[in-house]
Amino acid sequence: MSHELRTPLNGVIGFTRLTLKTDLNTTQRDHLTTIERSANNLLAIINDVLDFSKLEAGKLILESIPFLLRNSLDEVVTLLAHSAHDKGLELTLNIKNDVPDNIIGDPLRLQQIITNLVGNAIKFTEHGNIDVLVEQRAISNSRVQIEIQIHDTGIGIPERDQSRLFQAFRQADASISRRHGGTGLGLVITQRLVKEMGGDISFHSQPNRGSTFWFHISLDLNPNAIPDSPLTDCLRGKTLAYVEANAAAAQCTMELLANTPLEVVYSPTFSALPEAHYDILLAGIPVSMRDLNQQKDKLTKACSMADNLLLALPCHAQINAEALKREGVAACLLKPLTSTRLLPTLTASCRTQPAVMLTHTDSSKLPMTVMAVDDNPANLKLIGVLLEDLVQNVTLCESGQRSVELARQMQLDLVLMDIQMPDMDGIRACELIRHLPHHQQTPVIGSRPTRWRGKKRSC
Repeated sequence: MSHELRTPLNGVIGFTRLTLKTDLNTTQRDHLTTIERSANNLLAIINDVLDFSKLEAGKLILESIPFLLRNSLDEVVTLLAHSAHDKGLELTLNIKNDVPDNIIGDPLRLQQIITNLVGNAIKFTEHGNIDVLVEQRAISNSRVQIEIQIHDTGIGIPERDQSRLFQAFRQADASISRRHGGTGLGLVITQRLVKEMGGDISFHSQPNRGSTFWFHISLDLNPNAIPDSPLTDCLRGKTLAYVEANAAAAQCTMELLANTPLEVVYSPTFSALPEAHYDILLAGIPVSMRDLNQQKDKLTKACSMADNLLLALPCHAQINAEALKREGVAACLLKPLTSTRLLPTLTASCRTQPAVMLTHTDSSKLPMTVMAVDDNPANLKLIGVLLEDLVQNVTLCESGQRSVELARQMQLDLVLMDIQMPDMDGIRACELIRHLPHHQQTPVIGSRPTRWRGKKRSC
């Protein structure tokens, strides 16, 4: 059932996004944006209902795979930053230094928990901050217990409504679903997922002051992890000036910088920054600022004060990144600043090469021949359109049997294979293709409509 519901909706969302990249007038773009937003809301509702039904039936199985905690949290918070910044909200992520990074668990379900809680915080906050804090509660040789807090400065929850917050299909205020959408299942699913991970969830809220949700979960440490220490020795003896008006964002970044040998000078404003010449100047652009021209004089002065100027930009300012680099900015980073992006950029500033940039544009297509296999025509067409922008040769195939026949006749560099297909499924097709003499080393990437635990091993 999940496949039948999600697949056509993914086609609607995918082609809407592709059409939004074409030349449109204002009315057309507005209509398509509304379609995309509505389709995404419908997909979220479908996902909630399907997850809830699995939890009720006891059929939701958590994965247990190695992953990097910081990368996983960075990824989900970066995705949510767009919604926060659109509302003028600062979003921060503070992972304490003693929290281990190499762990074993279900990264997608952990991201789902964070998405639900931070998404709610953004939804019900009009001014201020959404702050995510990750701390270690206990650790042994093989397991770690972490606590994650999500604090907002939103409308809060009246005490009379707090008792039914974790009830299915119930929201604190019936008008919420009319204003913001949703099923009332998000927090119920979150609570169940946390309990499946051996943890618990709670909250504290004051009307008109904000809310704090926190949960703790237990995760296995990865015994095969290779310690990864950032190469920050090149920063020894260098000075960094840091300008950030938001106190919470500044605290998070200052804790990251404390792990480097940099000599750091912090100031909430450019005007209060001591007059000196610095090796690096890192400046956070306020989320509320919509026009960077307001900062033009300050940025011009900043360029003269440092060998390398790094900017932390809100999502809506990313469109100015290339222009800023032409004006002398060494690198532009997306807010919120995290260790996975900030530290590599700082170390890159030590080298003669320019610092790591946000995007790398290369108009040339990869010299590859890729075959995509999917029994759903809309999916196949969407994959084909996306691939045509990336690689030189694309072959589309509607069945597993046909993919084997084509593979016999062609030299392929990569195969994208739908796993769940009628007649011959993707796993069997993959086996037959890999038995062909000229395709024994050809990589095959399988796509699964659902979280098939057993089938994943077969892939």
